[in-house]
Amino acid sequence: MAGRTIKYSWLLLMGSLLFSQSMINRLRVPIQIRTAIGFGYESNYLRFSKEEISCQLPGECPNLIEQGIISTLDSPIIKPMLKLKYSPVIKDGITTNVVASVYYSHFTHAMQKSYFITNFSLEFKLRSYSWVKLGHRYLPGYYLRNYIDRDMEPGKWREYSYGDSFVDANDIFFSNCSFISQKYFISYSFPLQWIKRTGVKLYSDFTQEYYRNTANDGDPFTEFDIDKYMVQIEINHRMKKKHRIKLAVSTGFADNITYDDNLQNTLIDRSYVFDKIRGEIVTNHRRLKKINHTGFSIQLEQRLYDKIYHPYQLREDEFKYYLDGRAKMWVGWDIMDDIGFKTYYQFRWRNAYTPHYSYVEWVEDVKSYSKHEIWLEFSYKFITDILY
Repeated sequence: MAGRTIKYSWLLLMGSLLFSQSMINRLRVPIQIRTAIGFGYESNYLRFSKEEISCQLPGECPNLIEQGIISTLDSPIIKPMLKLKYSPVIKDGITTNVVASVYYSHFTHAMQKSYFITNFSLEFKLRSYSWVKLGHRYLPGYYLRNYIDRDMEPGKWREYSYGDSFVDANDIFFSNCSFISQKYFISYSFPLQWIKRTGVKLYSDFTQEYYRNTANDGDPFTEFDIDKYMVQIEINHRMKKKHRIKLAVSTGFADNITYDDNLQNTLIDRSYVFDKIRGEIVTNHRRLKKINHTGFSIQLEQRLYDKIYHPYQLREDEFKYYLDGRAKMWVGWDIMDDIGFKTYYQFRWRNAYTPHYSYVEWVEDVKSYSKHEIWLEFSYKFITDILY
């Protein structure tokens, strides 16, 4: 009986500490809210290659617009966003942020291309310019495009590989290709003591990309399911009060988790390694009216699929190589009080390469693409006292 009394006493003590007036006051803090809406235009939202757009070979790559697969290559986009930041005082001397956001991209010419992205993160400021952040990013469904389902019988692989004869048009099926993505990430940033105005950020993430068509549980592209791991180091430097420079280098690999599942379409190992580099410079304009800052960034990523193997064409020295690029420039305007206004242009491209006579040679014609994006974004940030 005495032991039970002591147990309940401890529970009461802990409850009084957790829900004391002091703790409640620490949790009753303002919530920062940022809203934004962007209006954009994308010239090639399904990432078609030039060969796909122009090719009209029967059964192999019919003209996409003429065959009714798509109605147009470009599309306007509307992108609203909502972001909340809550900063309770959990422990004196350590700033804590709880950040949640949701983005929605609406493609007016292709509803199935529209998608949501949600983010949730915890941030802890250990000391000046030193943060630990961890979080989760969720993309519940992202439609890429309709691809040809190439899970063919052994004989038809040979027909496709060497071009001796075209596969009959009746055997070609365009299937919806969509995936679900989850990312878990953690980072640690800190200032460099021996270089003024310079900080370092160490970052790592784990991403799952699983091809699950929300309209069809039997998605034909599950052979591309991957678990992806990445590590990154980022250096930030501020040049007095005018320029900010950022350089990030990352590397990682993707594990094709459905490889060799004793199914016809999983006999190819689609694992790959990748390296990425990104540079950015932002310039503050104090003497120019109506312009707050300008920026430019460029990113290059190389991806290597090594030792691709297929049992009906025994070549273990084949590979695929992607080079993805992204160049972006933007202007932050100072036009209206309390309302942010930003414009930017972005160019994205991919060059895919495969060895000659490879059974994956068709990848060059399907995976290479380029596209242009133009955006206008309005944002508004305010603080609410709804917890008071």
